[in-house]
This record gives sequence, structure tokens and C-alpha cells, in this order.
Amino acid sequence: MCPLAPDSKIELRRLLREAEGDPAAVLTECDALEAGGGLESAAEFGALAYARAKAFWRKGDFTRALSATEASIQQLRAAGRQCILNEAELMRGTILINLSRYNEALPVLMDAAAYFEEAGFHEGIGRAYGSLGLLYAGTGDGDAALASYHQAIEAFEKAGNPGLAARVRSNTADYYLHHGDAREALHVSMEAYHYFRDHGSPYEIAMVANNLGTSLVRLGRHEEAIAFFEEALHHRLKMGNPEDISLSTFQIINALVQRGDHQKAKSALRHFDDLLDRGADDKVDFFHKASLAAIAADPENPDHDLTKAAAFYEEALALAEDHIATFPIIDLMKMLVDVYERNGEAGHALRALKALREKEKGMFKESAKDQTLRLSQLIDLHAVRIQAQEEEKKRKEIEQLHDSLAQKSEALQRSNDRLLKLYELQKEFVGIAAHDIRSPLANIVSLSQLIEADPKNVEEVRDLNGRIGETANSLIALVEELLTIQEIENHSFTATEEPCDLLQMAGRAWQSVEDLARRKRIQPVYAPRETINAMADQKLLQRVLFNLIHNAIKYSPPESTVSIEASRKENGVFLSIRDSGPGIRRDEMPKLFQKFVKLHKEAYGEASSGLGLYIASKLMEKMKGRIWCESDGQNGATFYLLLPVASDAPAPGSLNCSGSAGG
Repeated sequence: MCPLAPDSKIELRRLLREAEGDPAAVLTECDALEAGGGLESAAEFGALAYARAKAFWRKGDFTRALSATEASIQQLRAAGRQCILNEAELMRGTILINLSRYNEALPVLMDAAAYFEEAGFHEGIGRAYGSLGLLYAGTGDGDAALASYHQAIEAFEKAGNPGLAARVRSNTADYYLHHGDAREALHVSMEAYHYFRDHGSPYEIAMVANNLGTSLVRLGRHEEAIAFFEEALHHRLKMGNPEDISLSTFQIINALVQRGDHQKAKSALRHFDDLLDRGADDKVDFFHKASLAAIAADPENPDHDLTKAAAFYEEALALAEDHIATFPIIDLMKMLVDVYERNGEAGHALRALKALREKEKGMFKESAKDQTLRLSQLIDLHAVRIQAQEEEKKRKEIEQLHDSLAQKSEALQRSNDRLLKLYELQKEFVGIAAHDIRSPLANIVSLSQLIEADPKNVEEVRDLNGRIGETANSLIALVEELLTIQEIENHSFTATEEPCDLLQMAGRAWQSVEDLARRKRIQPVYAPRETINAMADQKLLQRVLFNLIHNAIKYSPPESTVSIEASRKENGVFLSIRDSGPGIRRDEMPKLFQKFVKLHKEAYGEASSGLGLYIASKLMEKMKGRIWCESDGQNGATFYLLLPVASDAPAPGSLNCSGSAGG
């Protein structure tokens, strides 16, 4: 670079060097120099504008950098400072590349390269070809980009400037990364890193560390990648450029998410908090929203939310135009398409895909038709896949609707089956009314007619009246059984739980049928006589015991016994009631506890509705108990009750199951 006059107030070399690490400070110094009024020549104004352009460029403010560069070129041309002028033109071409204005940048860079080659200025040649490499990489001309980078490295090595050669290697690594060759990018970046680690500025170390981290992420080596990203962030925090800090933070968060460390990823968001608190611009907000989206989109994150992730990506992309380099935008657009796909929003995915296609097309100039066509074909295939997913989604919805209709059909069939059962039950009730109720009523009528025929025979009237009472009581018992079955079928009653002494309960049930036992001269035999408490509903249990003891007396022959025994075991308390009757045949056992079942055994003239044992079994289920029967078919039958054991005896004076256990 041609120096300014020795007495110039513009230390251009120093300002350009410091712009690498602290562009904000350089801009402040440039403003102070201009405001001081000490600048006189066009060369000084041009050099100052050139330094300002370099600082804006390093801050990522390419629009203001271009404006400052054009002002610098105008002043330097007027001053006739051709050497610095070509440096400024070279910077202008590079800034145009950053703004994706490739057609404008190409002639500027070609003219600069021609000038430096004619002058034999190897460092200038290296700068020009390095920028041309960036241009060709941006337009998709890979062969020209790599050739330009190799020429730039060779020129810098001839100029004895390994630092600039390392920078071009870093740009070459960028090219490899953008074209999917992470291994080659890692190799080239490592060469640059070895130099910058010992001789580079914070900006240069951060730049190459960033490339190393990106290469390692692509290779799945997230632990190493995070270390390099953190190194880049360390240097960028020193320089204070908000966009660079945001980019490094975004890369760290992405790598942490891919490694599955969601807590650290969320903790890294604090860097954005600091920047946003200081009033950072849209570039910071862009990377902040992209980071929030990456955390929300990760399926391994317990708090992942694809809808929220898509909203963050959309917000980030809305901030991106004219502020962010092309490739980060492309990456985010791909992530947005992926999120919409995973969330089953095919329509939104297609819209995002079309936007991605337009953005990809805008990256390439007309001469790169083959690559543009290839990208277009890939995107078309991707669109077809999304449409296929949408069709598959519709097919599954139809299947689910079909399944739902099938389930409703099954439910309707079950309802029909239940109605049929209710209809059968109704017919059974009608049968009961036609037989079991009609006969006792006819008997009552006949007995009353007998009384009416000879009302003077007091003894006979008294006997007939007693038989009328018994018949009426049997009718009442039958009606109660029918009502109980109705409650059971409708699930309209509940059971309470309280401690009950089983033998006392059995004694009370015996007292209820004592007249029948006395007529048949049947005695109860209790064993043991100690208190054994069960948890049960006393009213329901009383009905069960009444039914079983009544049956035992009814089916036992005269002058026999009914044995009642209680016991306590680990799985509950037991009560057994054994009669002295003919027993129950083995083929009758399976239907013993069914409705309206009348067994073919001699009942010593006693009638039966066939409902008592069915009701007893259902009441035991309600009390969380069991009932079963054992019989050899010849020597009586034993009915067993199993109930939960009571932890405490009934409290004195409480409404318990008191009653005589004696016979």
C-alpha cells in the first residue's frame, strides 16, 4: 500500500489493522479526526473514509461500508493516489460480494487484479484473487473459486505474508463447508489455525476457530466443535462486535442441542440477553430467534414445541433480509422446512420450500445454469416428498375415521346386545309374575274363600289365616328379590364398610327364620364362639346370611342340624354354613349362582324363586368378598363366605351387628 505523506494525521496502516479487532473504536477515532478539522487534503479524507469503510465492513454493516468506500474512491481519485485507490476499489468489490451484487463486483475485482499484476505487487494480487474466489464461490463456480484461492495463496506466499495466506485458506474452508466437504474444510482450516493461533489477531483466530467448529459439527464431533466455538466466542467478546458474538452463540447453542445438552444450550442464551439489553440491532435479534427456534425444535428436549420453533424461525427470517449473509439464511430456511414437515404442516412446508428455492436461485448468476438446474431438481424432489407426506396424512385420517366408525359400530352392537339382554330379563320377570307370583296369589284367594265358606270354625280360620300370612310374606320376599335384582342390574346401590361380628350376624339371621327351624326341629351348631370381625355392609351381609341360613334350614331334613363356623386367616375372614340336606350334584354347580335357576333336588316341599343365590353372589362382590359352595352331591352342601378382615372391633355403643349367636 502506498503510504500517505509522513506528516499526515491519518495513520492508515494502524487504523486498518485495529479495525480487525476493534472496529467500533476505529469508527470513534475516525469521527474524532474528521470533527477536529485538521484534515486538509483529499488524500487524507479518502484515507479516512477507507479506514471507516474497513471498520464498517468488519462490523458487518455492509451498506454503510459500501457508502464509505465509494466516498473514499472519489477522494482518492481526485488526489491521484492510484495505489490506495486500487486498494479501495478492491474493498468495494469485496463489499459488493457481501451484498450478493456479484455482477457489479466482478469487473471491479478484475480491474484491481490486472493493475496489481502489472505493478508486480504480489500482496495486491493476492487480495484481488482472494476476493475473486469469494465471488466465484458465491456464484457457484467452484472450479474458478478454488483456482482463485490457490492463486491468492501463492501470491501471498511470494509476498512473504503467511497471515494473508492463512486468511485465504480460511475462505477456502468456507467454500468447502458450503459445498458439503467438511473433511477438506477441516484440513484447510487446521492449517490456517496453526498460524493464527501464534500470530493472528483475535478476529482471525475467531474466524478460523468458527470454521473448525462448523466442520466438526458436520462430522458429528460435537464435543470438539463446542470447544472451538467457545474459543471463537471468547475472542469475539473481546472485540465486541454484536453480530459476531451472536453468530458464535448461535453456533454453540446448535452444537449443544445436537449433543443433547439442553440445559447448557438454554444457559448460553444469556449472551443474547446482554446484547439485547444494550439495544442490539436486527442482526443480533436474528441469531437470537434462530437459537430459540433450535432449542424449541429439538425432539430430545422435554419442552420441545414445533409450533413455537416455526414461529421463531419465521421471525428470524423476517429480520434477515439485507442484514445477514446469504448462507445462514439458507440454513435457517432449510430448518424451517424441516420443522413444518415434522409438525405435519405440509402446506406451510411447501410455502417455505418455494421461498428456499427462490433464495437458492438468487445465489447464482446466469452462467451457473447446470448447478442451478441441479438445485432446482433437488428442491422439486423435496416438494414431491412433502406432497406425498400430505397424502399419507390424509390417508391416515381416513383410516382413523374408518376405525372410529368401526368403534362406534361396535359400541352400537354392544348397546343392542344389552337391550336384548334387558328384553330377555323383562321376559324372565314376566315369567316370574306368571308363575311364582300368580300361584301364591291364587293360594291366598282360595284360602280366603275357605274362611268365607265356614267362618265359624275358629281353629280352622286361625290356621288358614296363618297360611295366608306365610304366603303373603313369601310374595313380599319375592318382590324384594326382584327389586334387588333391578338395583343390581342398574348399579344403583353402594356398599359401606364397617366392622361386623360374623357369628352375631349369623345369630340374627337365624332368629329371622326361627319359626321354620322350630317347625322342622332343626338346631344351629356354632364354632367357635369368639368374636371374629369382618369389614362389610351390615344390611347387605344380613341379607346374604338370611338367604344362606334360610336355604340351609329349608333343604335340611327334620330333626337335623345346620353348622355355622367362623375363622380368621391371612387373606381374610371366613364363614361357612353347612346343611344336612341331599347335597348339590356336580353338574349343577356351574349354574348355582345364576338368575332364575332352580336345582333338581328335593327341597322337602319348600318353594324357590331361583334368585336368592344370584343376589347373594352379587352382594358379596359389592362388599369385595366371595361366595362359593362345596358338595359331594349326597351329604349336604357347605356355603363359604370370604370377606376382608376388620382392623378394629366395633366401638362400644355404636350401631354394630349385635345379636344372639345362640340357638
